[in-house]
Amino acid sequence: MARYLFLLVPVSLALSGCASVADHQMIGDREQVLLAQMRKACGGDAWDRVEGWHETGKVELPNGLEATYDAWSAMRDLATAARASAGEMQLRHVGFDGTEFWSVGQDGSVSIDRRDETLRKQRRDAYISSHAYFLPDRFPADFQVVGEKEHEGFSFVVLQVTPTGAGSVDLWIDPASFLVRRMVADQESVELSDYAFFHGVCTATTGLQRGKEAADTLTLKIETVSIEAQSSEIFIAPE
Repeated sequence: MARYLFLLVPVSLALSGCASVADHQMIGDREQVLLAQMRKACGGDAWDRVEGWHETGKVELPNGLEATYDAWSAMRDLATAARASAGEMQLRHVGFDGTEFWSVGQDGSVSIDRRDETLRKQRRDAYISSHAYFLPDRFPADFQVVGEKEHEGFSFVVLQVTPTGAGSVDLWIDPASFLVRRMVADQESVELSDYAFFHGVCTATTGLQRGKEAADTLTLKIETVSIEAQSSEIFIAPE
């Protein structure tokens, strides 16, 4: 699932399909097997047919306001975009084309950010939004199982993922289903639930995000997903 504040604001691989992974990035036997189980649980080779990602849904904000949103991922490179609105009011319109992060203000002005720290964060967020850990041949990253942790009475296997040129994120994986149930990056986290299949691949359709402040809490609910290739213009800053 995509589109949380730390993702922008988004869960297969048969063992025989893992051979090339070790050729492209740092990955041990335990990590290789875990990635295979995760991908198999969420669609397996169907991920290879995903050429783009466009999801729509609703956002529940702390003040009780409900918004609708669209979110896009290029799926062949680390480019993403998202737009949220409440009625006629645009709440957020942002994007990352791989080289710069942009945002559109409510007055229509466009801001561009090319700072190194911003680009590292956006690469990480785009990687997660693209479910790129299921597509290691497209998106290189380092993987490390950092151990088992508990959260709210449940045990998880924690897989730390560090995409090339990006910050890291911890994936908390249910050892029974091999679904990603939690993601943690910096001081933000998201709880993932209500997994569903779209076009042969699965994603969490509910995400509860928590940030540094209570006001950062929000819930996203996916309603539709398209996996066709997306126009490159979606990811470029408006003029």
